[in-house]
Amino acid sequence: MSILDRLDTMAHKFANVITVLLTSLKLLHPFAPFVTEAIYQELKVKYNFTEQFLATSSWPVTINEK
Repeated sequence: MSILDRLDTMAHKFANVITVLLTSLKLLHPFAPFVTEAIYQELKVKYNFTEQFLATSSWPVTINEK
């Protein structure tokens, strides 16, 4: 496995971790709005999320695999 393949694999894993974290924050937001919004604002600055606030972002959707 070359170094480029390893970097590509690491990038995919990191993208999955960010996706899981963002989805978890959205699901937890109704129960802990201040905490989840504070975490989201820190991540938004670092990773350039498009939504201004977590409260106004779209609800997570499922992907139906067939």
